Amino acid sequence: MDKKDFGLGITTGLKRKFLIRTLVEEDNITLATYETFQYDESSGTPLYVSQCENNWLTESQVTIEEELADLVHNTTPFPTSHLDNILYPGTLFGKDETLYFRLKATVTLNKSFALHGLNPRSLWAINSSITFLMKTDGTLIIPHNKYTYTKEGKQDGQNYILLKGTCGIAQIYLAHPTNSFADDGFRITVNEEVGYYSNLEFDVEVEASATGYGDFADMFYPVLTAPVALECAVDGSVEIPITLTTADGENYDVDENLYLKTNAGYLPLNKVTVTVGVATARFMALGLLTGETATVKIGYKWFENVSSTEITVA
Repeated sequence: MDKKDFGLGITTGLKRKFLIRTLVEEDNITLATYETFQYDESSGTPLYVSQCENNWLTESQVTIEEELADLVHNTTPFPTSHLDNILYPGTLFGKDETLYFRLKATVTLNKSFALHGLNPRSLWAINSSITFLMKTDGTLIIPHNKYTYTKEGKQDGQNYILLKGTCGIAQIYLAHPTNSFADDGFRITVNEEVGYYSNLEFDVEVEASATGYGDFADMFYPVLTAPVALECAVDGSVEIPITLTTADGENYDVDENLYLKTNAGYLPLNKVTVTVGVATARFMALGLLTGETATVKIGYKWFENVSSTEITVA
């Protein structure tokens, strides 16, 4: 799987028939959901049949717009719901002429936004997964860093979304907390039959599986490296060298905190700062005997156990 410009990925498999429209720029990502209708003359009168809610609308109940409205940015990250009965012909989206679409919701994200009481630096944390969720009626809930909710319980993403009774329709795989979105990965999930409409082409197909999502994320997430194994003297200490690089192999250019924990021995500091891609952690073999081992796990604020070092007491 090759890395593409802007890291655009697409997954097909969304069961509900909503069209996902995106407007992606360096500083903003805007998503909109459109409910899908299909033209039907089976009753002798032209009707529009909702394929997701089983609603029937007669022509007298709707307005057909022959020009697609611009997709504009919100000024806040809170989704805006749309309840009008304006239908857009499918041809405006490059879709089948028998399809019509009605706008349901829009939301914009920008890295300066703060959500859920978190400051932007905490929300837009390194190695985060900013997730867009859609309700059954096509409306959206506030996008958020999924890892802040799944970290403690080690809950996988699929179960997290299912328990919320929503569909995951997009994710931003955050490579950098402050740079433009050009460094990050952006994936949308769409209904294969209805598809999407965007100002950019999503030309990487991502398998709908943990492996597929992981492989895609690995093209953008930073690479945290530490020794696989080290030795430490009884009652002694050893330093653990840590490096942090971009997915392209360059030293990470922003100071970032890394978090450590161990199942034995002692860590004088459980948080160290990476500067220009380099950090050092210190482990002490307090209470350990010759031949015993300890595992030091290293990760980020919202995503633990990215790398680990096994230390043997010699």
